[in-house]
Amino acid sequence: MKINGTFYFSKTKSGNLLGEFTNNGLKEYIVESANINKDFCKEKFEAEYITNWLEDEETFIAKLIIERNSNNNKMFDLTWRDIKNNEPIFKGIAFKKRKILIGNYNEK
Repeated sequence: MKINGTFYFSKTKSGNLLGEFTNNGLKEYIVESANINKDFCKEKFEAEYITNWLEDEETFIAKLIIERNSNNNKMFDLTWRDIKNNEPIFKGIAFKKRKILIGNYNEK
């Protein structure tokens, strides 16, 4: 089954992300948190992060890259990449509403 889901992230004062997601393989919302790479502006969503979440008592860690969409600067492209081989795991698209990033994602 290919994973399709939705998520939201809010930005903390320190530039990190806190949010929740769900998908067609889950029956609940799961917390996801991401630490911003120190080389990026902590006020903007566009950055690189190390993100993690707990699913079925297993911890997952990935690199999360958030960039402005090249066709629509009100949209953001998100890519979750495997830490070890840098291969894409999930791809997503989102928009910002009241300082919250809201979007959907798909398994790559």
